Amino acid sequence: LSDEEYTDASSRGYRIAKKSQSIPTLQYIDDSLQQIGAEAIQVLADLVHSDDEAIATRNVHYAIDHIRGKAVQKSVSITGKLNIQSVLD
Repeated sequence: LSDEEYTDASSRGYRIAKKSQSIPTLQYIDDSLQQIGAEAIQVLADLVHSDDEAIATRNVHYAIDHIRGKAVQKSVSITGKLNIQSVLD
């Protein structure tokens, strides 16, 4: 398959829908994800080594947050006061 077929989302979707009957769907998806994952790693490496320091720094932080497992979970808490009477009016 050409590189264009891997980057075109509609082509990937079509191939999944019309895949060969000799390959189980989950195996096909796993194989496709491995290919896409390898490409994603190369793209991230290119971004980390970018000549633009802002791009490189942002992607270094992204990579560090995500290496070897689940990303660091960040939470946002919002506090506020609610006047029940004003909601009912």
